[in-house]
Amino acid sequence: MSTSPQTQEFKRYKILREIDSGGMATVYLATDRVLNRDVALKMVHPHLMGKPGTIRRFHNEAHAIASLSHENIIKLFDYGEENGRQYLVMEYIDGCTLQQLIERHGALPNLVLLEMMLQVFSGLSAAHENGIFHRDIKPSNIMIDKYGSVRIMDFGIAHLVSEESITVTGTFVGSPQFISPEQAGGKKAGAGTDIFSCGSVLYLGGTGKLAFDGENPHSILFSIVHDTPTLPHLLNGKLLEVGSELAQRCLDKDTEKRPSARQAVEHIERVAQLNKLPLGRKRIADFMKNAAAYALSEDRELYELFTERARIEYKHGRQVRSLKNYSQAKAFGELTSEDKRNLTRIGRRFLFRKAAVGAVLALLVLACVYAGWEYAQKRTPKLEQEPASLRTDTLPDTLMQALDTVAQRKDSLLSAYGANGAQNSKIVAPPVPPQPVAANTIRKAAPPKPQTGYLLVKTRPANADVFVDDLARGTTRNNFTIPLPTGKHDVRVELQNFQPIETGVSIRAGDTTRIVRELVKSERR
Repeated sequence: MSTSPQTQEFKRYKILREIDSGGMATVYLATDRVLNRDVALKMVHPHLMGKPGTIRRFHNEAHAIASLSHENIIKLFDYGEENGRQYLVMEYIDGCTLQQLIERHGALPNLVLLEMMLQVFSGLSAAHENGIFHRDIKPSNIMIDKYGSVRIMDFGIAHLVSEESITVTGTFVGSPQFISPEQAGGKKAGAGTDIFSCGSVLYLGGTGKLAFDGENPHSILFSIVHDTPTLPHLLNGKLLEVGSELAQRCLDKDTEKRPSARQAVEHIERVAQLNKLPLGRKRIADFMKNAAAYALSEDRELYELFTERARIEYKHGRQVRSLKNYSQAKAFGELTSEDKRNLTRIGRRFLFRKAAVGAVLALLVLACVYAGWEYAQKRTPKLEQEPASLRTDTLPDTLMQALDTVAQRKDSLLSAYGANGAQNSKIVAPPVPPQPVAANTIRKAAPPKPQTGYLLVKTRPANADVFVDDLARGTTRNNFTIPLPTGKHDVRVELQNFQPIETGVSIRAGDTTRIVRELVKSERR
């Protein structure tokens, strides 16, 4: 019979209570008797001690953390084995995980989220520069203390460039919703893998919803490899452009198009400086103390910031920038009457400019048509000229035959009518025989333009019924295109226990119109 952790004796550490438990190990709050400080003691489960893969992961985590020294990576104090149990001793963080924070509050305030991701990217940058890839970045592996400091934890499946990757036959290593397309496809994971996972974390923190989800792990992996998530700012109108744009860049399927961790850090810092967004750890600390009060305070702060910038841009005649700032300010509060008047004036100016550009384009089109007509007139021979004035030696055979036919027809008409135009009933004009036409002068008729377009409807969850003009056309699970005649159509999407979606689409010939929606559950009465 094995000894329980609470009664198990350690020479240096006294176990106080359990903090968390996972598939490989359990983490306890313990006291270091020598240095008289609280530590986190991580111990491998007894039934896994005989498995080499588990011991290797534990050993790998110790060496990965020990080789790093960064304020945003959890620190390792000790590693060893006692009473047949392997253990790690790390710094104890008095706080909570990002996963717990999102579960409590949903989408996080902008400046809090940006500060958190800035620290995560900073820690990953240090790891990547030392040749270490975490490969399991997720909200539950990001710890936040009460002072606003962020730590990356659990390097158990980290890949050291100098060592072979740890894999398990027939499975993948990592959490399904946050792994990268290359991990889902069984390909080699690198620095870009951590960046993609950070994009999923940023997406969840900014919207309160997963970028990729499904009914089972297989559907989640399929979505990660093939689907493009809804733009984050469409799910949360308050999400700043820097957060939405960075999440999209990190979630690019192509690893070469994702930023590096260092580039992500520089991008956040540069945008924050240009837009005068005040970041800092105190924001995280204040949010963790009183989330509701802080959220209201940040909304007011951002409202004042964007309205002030919008007025300055408007005053200097920079209409596009002013409109952009007013649009962002509206997400955080009601605009004043003065700001609404400015916004109306900007809209009118845009309409005037649009009309002016349209008029100029119309004039250019007319000028091009007229120039083409004049060119065609110059290139077309005039039939009223006398045949003698034409250089018949340079004309093609088909044109010569046409001229001969005209001459014969003229002689026939002169015979049939008098000089004064009176008809001679006794003389009948001979019929004009059809003239052969060269094969190369026959023009092929242009193929008719397609009069059919296509409609592709995708929903989350799938299996929703699709009706077009009140006719059932299949379900969204099939992922097929519906051929439709060009023009406007009414589309309705229905799924039991979810609110129906009704919308209109305009189908153009040869084009595919996409409708991608996330269904909202119906309220129960």
